[in-house]
Amino acid sequence: MQKTAKTEPVSQIAGLSIRQFLSDANALLARIAATGASHLNERTNALLEKINNFTIDPIKIALVGITSSGKSSILNVLLGTGERILREQCKATTNVMVVCEKASETTLEVHFNSGHFSQYKNKDEFLSLAALYSSEDKNPHNKFDVKYLKISMSTVLLDEGVEIIDTPGLDAFKLKEHEDLTLREFLPNANIILYLSPIRSQMKEPDRKMLDRLMEKDQKIIFVQTGKGYVVDRNYGDGKVDDIWQQTEKSRQDLEIGLQSYSKLKNSPIVQVETTSALEYFATNDDSLWKDSGFDDLLDAIRKTVDAVKREFVLNKLRRLISEISVLNNLIKDTLNNEDTSERSKYIETMKNYCNEIISEEEFFVSKWSKMLDYKQVYNNYRAVLEKTYSRRYDYNPAHDEEFIEKSKELFRRTLKIKDTFLTAMDEIRVKYREYFDTLGLEVRRTDIQKTLRTEMSLPEISKKSVSYDDAGAVSGSRFNFLRSVFSKDKDRTLYEYIDKTKYYEDLKDSLKAFFDPLLNHLHWWNNLVTYTFMEPLQTKIGSFEKDNLSLEQSRGYAQYNKHNLISISEEIKNITSKTLNYIDSDVVPQLIIERNLKPMPQLSTKKLTGTSLFTVVYNNIKDAMFLNYYLKTVSQISQKLGDIVILLVGHEHKLMIDFIARLYRLSNDEMQQLEEMVPPFGINTADMKFRYITFDKLKGLSFYVFLNNNRSLIKEQKERIFDRADVVQVIVEDLHRVGSAISDMVERHLFYRQIYDSKHKLLLTYPKAAYFQKDRLHIMFNEAIEEVNKVFLPDSVKWFFYENYEIRYNYFNDIAAAAIKEKILAEESVRRWKSYGIPMDANFSEKILKTQFEAVTDGI
Repeated sequence: MQKTAKTEPVSQIAGLSIRQFLSDANALLARIAATGASHLNERTNALLEKINNFTIDPIKIALVGITSSGKSSILNVLLGTGERILREQCKATTNVMVVCEKASETTLEVHFNSGHFSQYKNKDEFLSLAALYSSEDKNPHNKFDVKYLKISMSTVLLDEGVEIIDTPGLDAFKLKEHEDLTLREFLPNANIILYLSPIRSQMKEPDRKMLDRLMEKDQKIIFVQTGKGYVVDRNYGDGKVDDIWQQTEKSRQDLEIGLQSYSKLKNSPIVQVETTSALEYFATNDDSLWKDSGFDDLLDAIRKTVDAVKREFVLNKLRRLISEISVLNNLIKDTLNNEDTSERSKYIETMKNYCNEIISEEEFFVSKWSKMLDYKQVYNNYRAVLEKTYSRRYDYNPAHDEEFIEKSKELFRRTLKIKDTFLTAMDEIRVKYREYFDTLGLEVRRTDIQKTLRTEMSLPEISKKSVSYDDAGAVSGSRFNFLRSVFSKDKDRTLYEYIDKTKYYEDLKDSLKAFFDPLLNHLHWWNNLVTYTFMEPLQTKIGSFEKDNLSLEQSRGYAQYNKHNLISISEEIKNITSKTLNYIDSDVVPQLIIERNLKPMPQLSTKKLTGTSLFTVVYNNIKDAMFLNYYLKTVSQISQKLGDIVILLVGHEHKLMIDFIARLYRLSNDEMQQLEEMVPPFGINTADMKFRYITFDKLKGLSFYVFLNNNRSLIKEQKERIFDRADVVQVIVEDLHRVGSAISDMVERHLFYRQIYDSKHKLLLTYPKAAYFQKDRLHIMFNEAIEEVNKVFLPDSVKWFFYENYEIRYNYFNDIAAAAIKEKILAEESVRRWKSYGIPMDANFSEKILKTQFEAVTDGI
């Protein structure tokens, strides 16, 4: 990546002692040059240049997290304009790197993988192109071949010399290339990670996988819990309430507990933020909105962490500079003492051995994988394997088509393993080469962002051909003769199907090409990377030391009148390097002052979020009645029964299912305790002796079986076939606001997925965290979240039940929005229908908000 960010001069990043060292070193190097010691000129000139340009590279901060964790929303706030420059969605949004920095002039740069880039300064063009290139919707699978976007603005709330990067999300359903880009390609180059997760979601498998990867690196991490404003008071009935502060603190504590297994992360900052109120602050200048948003805490954590990273950069760079000056000093001493060059020669020999090993291994690696990633060779091998399944029985004999399909699936798994093995091998080699450089005391060059790996693999569709009875019987001596006996036994059989192998092979070849070509390109990129990062620096170092040896040999007759001067310079070098090393290793260093040119947001004092959320849930009889009536109406529509409805409740998280039952039955504290002691699978009001069950006097017409997504419940289902017996299959969806994660849970990690899919005609999907979709996000719930999940169950759509405590007006919004799209009605008519139903209009569901959100739903109709 081009370094266009302004670097900071040493006067802004170092303490007085460090500046003094650089000044003294500069003067001593000038004195060496004045002696006329020609064999020292090359090193002296190189060191003078480094001292005069003693700066640090831009600090790179990566926004990382599960898909829809709020990365683009946070970046929109940090851009400081109050506008949503980057598109915010509930599903996977960002599919390329978006780099943002503070600069005097507003500019958008679009960098392509081809190497060229375009620059835009017109605001309208800027906004439209930023949305076009960064969005998965408008740039699916990065069809425009964008490498990264760079946004420069004077309003950015961070210091100059800091780049903050929005990365593609993890765990996006069917978008594995997003995860590859973030984990394998950008992560090694980031200095600081802002790891985002919704405050209302527990740590998930992709989160842990990401943290495991982070443990391999040395980045500093700030944990950011998003969606603070979506937390509302939770009323469990009978006077039991968890207020907002209790819940946000519990979320913080849960994350701290989850991080305890990672020793490096125990002291990492945890910040909770709300982007909606932060963006509203820019429009209203209401200080309370900014205070409640948590962004003061976030900016403070970022600045402190950036300061720490800059300090480390300065000290590491200073140590390397001292090391190089010391090497020069040793060369001076060797010159004065007429030392032989044997030790230096041994070091050169070690470097050469490492260099030769890298060259040899690189050549072998590239040669080996060039063959293994050659799609033509892979295709020929695969075809040979597949042809063995029918070579002796003709390709049109359907008797062994099942074996053909199984072999295809096996080859598919083998193909995916090739990619994983290839990428892992590259990582391992890079780690080994870094260890070589550590042994030699050399610095590894910082590298550019790697090229995107868009390498999804899918099996070709199975196409079939057919043979009729006439075909088999009419053509004497034809290749269908062996089928005559089959058809003669059953004259009514007029069609015989078999896999069209020719079509399958054509599609397989195309599929393998699409999969392996990007990997092969990545191999060439890696080859260039190794050359740039390891081989060239090592060869340069070898050449430099060999010149030193040659110069040392030629300097044996160095004039005696320079000896006294060089001795004096050598002693002074020793003194200033020793003094500075003692200084930077002392406790004084943390007090280095790092000046800023940043004009920050108003220094608003931070206080606990003790006020109301973006809407207030009013617990009263009306809300209770709406909750119960809507639910009973929904399950009755699905089951077509008026009473005695059997419901199978399935979910990943025990607590969410228990909470739902508690709200539905309005349980007292004693009843709640009984329920919490039940371990799934169990029944409620079932009187089924094959299950443990509990009885409540309320809602006699409903009975529940409660299944957790685990093997215990799965074994019980296999014995009792409850999915078949249930009138309604109700599935708790945990993370609808993180659509990629929600669909992955449903499809990839749900043990009951096949049973759920087969039960889609009686399926009720339930989302208990609907407060996440409030105010300006209601349309996202309908247009994106529901639409994406429903795709899994096409062609049949499923029923939904949304709630937060007893707040179920999200369901009515869903119903009216669906009707608005189907009937193509205007937002005003949708609001009129809302009023005609007698649904309360307050807080989050005010007339103004509803009108805006219905307009967003029907936009473009």
